[in-house]
Formats: sequence, structure tokens, C-alpha cells
Amino acid sequence: MPEPTFIAAPDPTPENLAALARLQPENPFATAAFMDAEKAFRGQPWLLTLQDDGNPILGCLAFIKSGRVNRILSVPSLPAGTDVFWRGLHSFAQQNRADVLELNSFASPALRIPALGEERARTERTEFVVPTMAGTVDLLARMQATHRQRVRKGIKAGLEVRTSSGEECLADHVRLMSASMRRRSERGEIVPDEITPESIRPYLETGWCTIYQAVMGGEVFSSMMVASAKSGGYLHTSGTSPNGMAIGASHYLIYRILLAAQERGASVFNLGGVTDSASTLADYKRYFGAETVALEAAEFYMGNALNRILNSSISVLRRVSGPGRGRSR
Repeated sequence: MPEPTFIAAPDPTPENLAALARLQPENPFATAAFMDAEKAFRGQPWLLTLQDDGNPILGCLAFIKSGRVNRILSVPSLPAGTDVFWRGLHSFAQQNRADVLELNSFASPALRIPALGEERARTERTEFVVPTMAGTVDLLARMQATHRQRVRKGIKAGLEVRTSSGEECLADHVRLMSASMRRRSERGEIVPDEITPESIRPYLETGWCTIYQAVMGGEVFSSMMVASAKSGGYLHTSGTSPNGMAIGASHYLIYRILLAAQERGASVFNLGGVTDSASTLADYKRYFGAETVALEAAEFYMGNALNRILNSSISVLRRVSGPGRGRSR
């Protein structure tokens, strides 16, 4: 029996993107809205698929962008690839003269990434997925007892939820995210680069994400940006004020987001990932009744010797000057 064929198609058509979404109905990173938002940051989009007799059996979006030194091929959400897929991905990177291969696993199934070049980084990740089962799961009963108490505290305090993709909500979202990142940094945690409205606005403009906020008396206590697919959701970014932490605002807001996912017929909601499965952040996500998914992210160098020297120089400069601006998940 012939093995499946690896196919790489630039600038995917709506029909091909719809086929990818049907393969992964729970994965927001396998949607046309995600591609439209992300290409502004990552460059030309490609659709990578394995096909059996002309029919796609797995696939993902990829992006190619040329910088001053590197040509980068990035895959934000890997499928559970077979040997044929990994060989095809490696050949595709070589054919397109990629210097750097960035592979990530947002909303991916459990996977391990093989060596696909000179390995520059490899990170173990764990994501936390709450089954919502289209209305058949008691979401509150699944939670750990203290989480249930925090949700009820938010309800008793009188918190309400608003949803929007407007500029006012975006400003509040960035403000609360920045405050949360500062608190984590002060605790010694490694946090993403600075977040700006410009760095996340495309996710709202394309309809890939919606902002949910826990509010009371005109004050925003917690804010979360959620990406959606037909049968699933993903907690993209979040932030909570100190006052919000005191009244259980983030617990309350996640509960309401889970209820909304359940009511629209989604089967799962992904609370995002951590790199330390023993951290307090991991416990926070796990205690919502989430199931864990073991994942990896990796970066490989595939360029020539001259570019390798230039890359080393740039790395030294970055260590001296500090991190640049970027985006966060």
C-alpha cells in the first residue's frame, strides 16, 4: 500500500482551509481566521498536509518570513506527525532555504518532535484541556474545592461578564496583562516580552479572538482573550488586577468562559500551557478539572556556516541589550 504524500501549498484557499478545520474542529490554530491574523507577523502562509489518495489526513499551517539574517519557517500548531510528515517538513524547509525552523504545539495532540537539524532549543510543555462535552459535564463539580469557592466568591461579589473586540476592551486587556506579567517577573518567573495593543489587535480584527472581561461598577477586574474553533476554544492571553485576585475574578471568568463554550456546543476548552508542570500556574489550570497533554516545542538551525556566525553575534547583542518587543500566548 503506498504511503501518504506530503503536500505543501502556498497561500491556502478557503476550500483547503475549510478542509483543515474539519480535520481539527477543536483547534483554533487550524482556522482561516488564525492564518489571516498571524500572517502579518510571521510572513507567507502555507498549508502542509499529508494526503492519502488525494484526501488530507493531517495537516497544519506554516509561515515563512525572511529577516535581515535568517529565513524562518514557523509552525505554531503541529499535528501528531508520522515519519512521512517529519521527512516532508524537513525537505520543505530545505527546499525553501529556511535557516531556522521554529516548531510549536499550541492546541496540538500529544507529540514528540524528532531532530530536524542542529537543535538550538527544546522545551517540554504541558497544556490543560477541560472537557465541556457540549453541555453534558458539570463544570463546577469538576473543579477542585478551592476553585469552586473562588468562583462562588466572584458570583457573590456581583461580577458580570462583558465580551467585545473593541478598542476600550483591548486597552483594559493590555493593561491587566502587563500588570500580571510584572507580578510574575517580580516572583522570578520568565515572562513574555512586552505586550502592546498593536501586537494583539489583528487577532480581534480577524474574528479569531474575543475578549471576555469580569466587570463590576465600571471596573475591569480580569480580562481574557479567547480564540475559537468550531468545537473548541483556547485561552490566548489573560490578566487580573490585585483587586480581582481578592474576589476570585479570574476563577469566575474562566468558569463563565467554559459555560459559554459548553453552551455553543464545543467539546473542549484549552486553558493554555506551562513549561513547568509542577508550578503554581500549572496547579491553577489543572484545578479547573483539566486533563493534561504532554507536548514539546523546538527550534532547529538549518542555515549555512556564515549565517551561523551571524546568528551567534546577534545572540550576544540580544543578551547585552535585553529582549525585544514581542507577542505572548
